[in-house]
Amino acid sequence: MGLKLTFHGAAACVTGFGARLETGRATVLVDCGMFQGSKTLKALNYDDFPFDPDSIDVVLLTHAHIDHSGLLPKLMRAGYSGPIYVTAGTRDLCAVMLPDAGDIQEGEVRHLNRRNQRRGRPRGRADLHGEGRGAHSSLVPQGETRRGGRGGPGGDSDLLGGRAHSGLRFHSAQRRQRGRPDHASVLR
Repeated sequence: MGLKLTFHGAAACVTGFGARLETGRATVLVDCGMFQGSKTLKALNYDDFPFDPDSIDVVLLTHAHIDHSGLLPKLMRAGYSGPIYVTAGTRDLCAVMLPDAGDIQEGEVRHLNRRNQRRGRPRGRADLHGEGRGAHSSLVPQGETRRGGRGGPGGDSDLLGGRAHSGLRFHSAQRRQRGRPDHASVLR
């Protein structure tokens, strides 16, 4: 199979960037951004993802801007539990920005729920602040060794030239049992 690149945002606008790269060996999500701007654009933040979050092997976050990282809390809520590769600077900025993105989404959902309640429509979930903190804990800066992780070239935590968190070995074993590539073999 060749490479397949699918854009899931920022195609007809400049916000909400996300691109899914399928290589035949792995599926990489490059960014998972929040849509900002008009009501029509913001409504895209509350639709289901146009892909199964469990089908993603790794996330590569290019930078911390909310239009590139803001839907990571939602991705975690939807079931993604793999690593999110970043630079150390992006990780530091996301410590503040991802919980804030969760707060923004919660506020917008609360506002929408009040409006929908008056109109007799169903309510949405509004508790994403904690997911922002969860997404931040999944960030793996390039070159950083997490306590308990195995480092070194070719080790199961040596991805993208950096070292991953200690839970990677367990997660990788689970993926192999389900017939999916482990994270160590994804980008070698």
